[in-house]
Amino acid sequence: MRGSKLYVCSAVVAVSVLGLAGCGMQMADDTAPDPKAGLILGVPDSDTIEPSLLPGIRATYVEKLEGTDHPVRPIAVTDAKRIEDVRNGQVDVTFGCVGELLDLADANAADRLRSEYAAEEDPDPVTWRDAVHSTLLGTMPGGVTLSNPGIAEVCEDETLPQNIVAVYRAVDIDREDTQALNNVAGGTSVEAFADKG
Repeated sequence: MRGSKLYVCSAVVAVSVLGLAGCGMQMADDTAPDPKAGLILGVPDSDTIEPSLLPGIRATYVEKLEGTDHPVRPIAVTDAKRIEDVRNGQVDVTFGCVGELLDLADANAADRLRSEYAAEEDPDPVTWRDAVHSTLLGTMPGGVTLSNPGIAEVCEDETLPQNIVAVYRAVDIDREDTQALNNVAGGTSVEAFADKG
């Protein structure tokens, strides 16, 4: 009888091990990395951004994101709906200027900073760029975030800093993509955008 119990237990253990091995193989198949999906880039359709720079900005973002193995499809988006389009998943990433986007996202906050900016005799460009960027970041809806603010100011309104920035859905943009967006911001001058166009 003791020998029969041993055979039964051995059979149960063997079946269990085989079952776990089968599950492990299935799990490995389910978690295999997929090729990167395509991204939709929302390109503003008005003259908020300096029109002569817009083709170069669009081309730069497409080039940098495709460099991370994403196919990129640019589509026109309405200025006033850019942030909403990102939040709703109509586009994965768009761009604008920190000042004009803050006007769009929270006009009261923009007006407050505009008054403080005007009151300074010699405002420090980096300090104010970062202040407007951080205020803008605080207005973003859940799941939507920003790249670093860029060195290039590409909007004409001089009442607030207008450094370029990307707005994107965090769920769609991985670490490589984030670095690509930050590279556009940190490494591309107004002249480089103009030359690219």
